[in-house]
Amino acid sequence: MDYPLRFFGVLTICYLHPKVEAKRDFKFEILDFKINVTDAELFSDSIYSSYDRQQLTVEFSMVQTITEWSGVFNVDILPVGGPITHILKLNGNICDCLRSACRNNLMVALFKEVFRSSNFPQKCPLLAKNKYYLRNYTVRADDYPAFLPQVMWQVNIDMMFNKKMAMTWFLKGRTGKF
Repeated sequence: MDYPLRFFGVLTICYLHPKVEAKRDFKFEILDFKINVTDAELFSDSIYSSYDRQQLTVEFSMVQTITEWSGVFNVDILPVGGPITHILKLNGNICDCLRSACRNNLMVALFKEVFRSSNFPQKCPLLAKNKYYLRNYTVRADDYPAFLPQVMWQVNIDMMFNKKMAMTWFLKGRTGKF
């Protein structure tokens, strides 16, 4: 079985069994984080973002109230010397995830940390002229199964506000023992 198929198998098990108890001897490391704003007229300020190897921060405020917030979430692995392997694509209503109505285990794990580190409301709308932040968001190994492989990965999140493409987040990192 080649590497992408093995990784997909592990990811499937991770998705189906998110609460496996075992020693976690790996960690996540963020190598790059960028935000590309595609509709600057939606935002009242420039978007502030920063990251270090363990956490990231984003701050923004909206010109208008946002009643619909959706996104496309893509996860890829980056094998050394090989082509990018697309392993996951989720289309989702982020407003549902804010209400804790997500049915996807991966999104539940991600939003657990979002609520810990942000002032996002528990439901839509996002109000105009309100400063929203995600501060010191940390990808915690304890939120994920203990048997993730050592791998380079990237995540792209396309976000739409009120059905208009607003911004794309690009996150690159690695999982492993380092």
